[in-house]
Order: sequence, then C-alpha cells, then structure tokens
Amino acid sequence: MMIYRTKEGILNMKFYYKSTKNDFDAVLDVSEGKYILKKGTKVSLNVSEHFKSTKTVLKRRLDVGIKDDRILPYDVEFSSSSVAGEFVSGSSCNGPSCWKSEDGITLKDVLED
Repeated sequence: MMIYRTKEGILNMKFYYKSTKNDFDAVLDVSEGKYILKKGTKVSLNVSEHFKSTKTVLKRRLDVGIKDDRILPYDVEFSSSSVAGEFVSGSSCNGPSCWKSEDGITLKDVLED
C-alpha cells in the first residue's frame, strides 16, 4: 500500500469501519490531520448509554440530520478518528485501532509507519 505523507501528516487515505452485527458501514478520509466522515456512511441504530460521549453523539447525529435510514447526508469533519468512530458505532472507539484501510491495515499501523 502506498502511503503519501506531508509534514502535516497522511495525505488522502481512506479507512473503513464496519459491523454487520451493529449494522454500520463507514468511510473516513484522513488527510493532513483532518478526519472527514464521508457522505453515505451508515451509523449504528443504537447509542450506548454506558459511555461518556452518549449525549454528544446523540446531539451531533441530530445536528447533522441523521434520519431513520441512519445515512450521513453530507461529509462531516471530526477532531479525531476516535470521535468519528464513536459517532458511527454509538459506543466507545479507539479510532486508530478500529479504522482500517482497504488492505486491512489499521490507522494506528499507518501512523506509526
């Protein structure tokens, strides 16, 4: 896998976070320190009540217009891969470990490379 880097970080790589059990399917663009969750991402139906960001995730989903189909209507920027993962999964997420490239390489491994 070719990784393009600038002094600001990774340049234009896509990562994926999917779960058939919890029925979500997400695409994250990582470029120059920005984490962009892509339009068309499907978020989980449920949001856990047992993690610190429950209210934040519910509010942000409402703010961006997530409807009954649970599809993200436009690209949304997040402060980290973990925050993006929590938004998608509705539960705690270690973003660098959860997000994987098409080749199955974790974001963590790419960042450490």
